[in-house]
Amino acid sequence: MGFFKKNSLNGEILIVDDNSPDGTDRIVDEIKKTKRNVNCLTRFADHGLSQSVADGFTRASSNILVVIDANFSHPPSLIPELYEKILAGNDAVNGSRYKREGRSGAGP
Repeated sequence: MGFFKKNSLNGEILIVDDNSPDGTDRIVDEIKKTKRNVNCLTRFADHGLSQSVADGFTRASSNILVVIDANFSHPPSLIPELYEKILAGNDAVNGSRYKREGRSGAGP
């Protein structure tokens, strides 16, 4: 069962593509035929990760946002855990590929 359905969420998957030549937009168009909550934002200028994320945040239809790199260095399997931490009252949650254990709170 999908994450959105399991959690009764009306979520969106927004792929932000910097006009890559790999056909991302066409692939997303095919996926959209069966998954209406999948969309693609193709950017033609100002390429780069930070600006892509910022544009994605501006365009997203949700109020809880998750960033995952296309190479899955941020595992999608952690989304439920991150989501639970937001529901528990955290304003922001950040994963790290370098630490197994994390903690809440500010400071070093």
